[in-house]
Amino acid sequence: MNTESKRALEKKAWITHIKRWLVISDQTSQKEYCLKHGLSESAFSKWKNRLFPKRKRPNLKSVKLKFWENEINHWLNTNHSQADYCTLLDESEGTFSKWKNKLHPSLKYNRNRTKQKNKYIKYSKISREKTDILIDCFIHRKPASDAANLAKVSTKTSSRYYRLFKIKLISGATNYPDLFYGAGMLLLLGPLPHIQETLMKVYELNNKEKTQKNLYEYTVETILIIAHLKLSSAEARWFHFMGMQRYYYLIYSKKSSIGSQDINYENFSDMIKNTSISGVMQELWWHYLEHYEEESHVLDGLWTLVFYKREYDTSDDYYKMMRYDFKWALLHSRPGKRKDYWDDYIPSVEEIRDIDRKMEKRFLEAEGSNYNVKDINQYLNRFD
Repeated sequence: MNTESKRALEKKAWITHIKRWLVISDQTSQKEYCLKHGLSESAFSKWKNRLFPKRKRPNLKSVKLKFWENEINHWLNTNHSQADYCTLLDESEGTFSKWKNKLHPSLKYNRNRTKQKNKYIKYSKISREKTDILIDCFIHRKPASDAANLAKVSTKTSSRYYRLFKIKLISGATNYPDLFYGAGMLLLLGPLPHIQETLMKVYELNNKEKTQKNLYEYTVETILIIAHLKLSSAEARWFHFMGMQRYYYLIYSKKSSIGSQDINYENFSDMIKNTSISGVMQELWWHYLEHYEEESHVLDGLWTLVFYKREYDTSDDYYKMMRYDFKWALLHSRPGKRKDYWDDYIPSVEEIRDIDRKMEKRFLEAEGSNYNVKDINQYLNRFD
């Protein structure tokens, strides 16, 4: 028998085996069939692929292209909106838009995206130059109506921006001790004497809503007034610690049912971590209103300590730094989003101890002097 007849017989045998297996392929795998008949699995695969080649897979890209072309052409001949058409056919609207933009670029919807007019306030409708004017007027404590005339905007617009500025000012001053010369930390000492008297008049009328509004307004006024003192960073931290101590003794210890005689430093550190300065400030101010008779003397003493023999800065340098800090607060309204030099700066232990000694000395001097609330009010009248 020659070689050709052997190959023909081999081919015929493999055709027979492969056809038999194809009939029962649903119940028997290729491997099982080969084991049962003593065949080589690799030879079986080779002859199967040679005698019964696989069909070529269709080009999926061309199929998709044709499908979406038909779909989009059909949609163009209907009166349905794109959203309704996709809902009816249970198709993805995003995929539909992608293919529509690809196949019919002329139908692509180009949004008229408005360029951000200034970097301080997101989605602002006024220019950066006008915002700068409003910021300058706000820092100089000018009325919103005057700011509106200077910036050439409506009084309604300037008032709206002033409300936003007040929120950002309080947020920046209480989140960052070094902003606005540490003024936010002094809020923990309570209202200024003249502010306390005004708030008490409203509070005694049982007008809680109006008191709350005034509390918010006077918080901003306090920051703008006491920033003129230009506290150092170490002083700001010292007053922050002092204010937190007051909060611990007066409010936190009662709420947490812990003794207020001695500070438990573990509880104290937990309190500082879990409370915001603005929240502490608000609770302390309400406490001073509710316990005016008990606390007024203490408050007068605290503010005497702050104001005693201290010079005010009303130079252009003060306003320049305040503007810089306020713009920084506007840009960093999300704490922790961006970092700056004062995020990492904490005064050393030596600096804090030095401030502690100076404050104790000043407090003793102020107690032995005739320096009282009237003297403080005289200083405050510079800004009225």
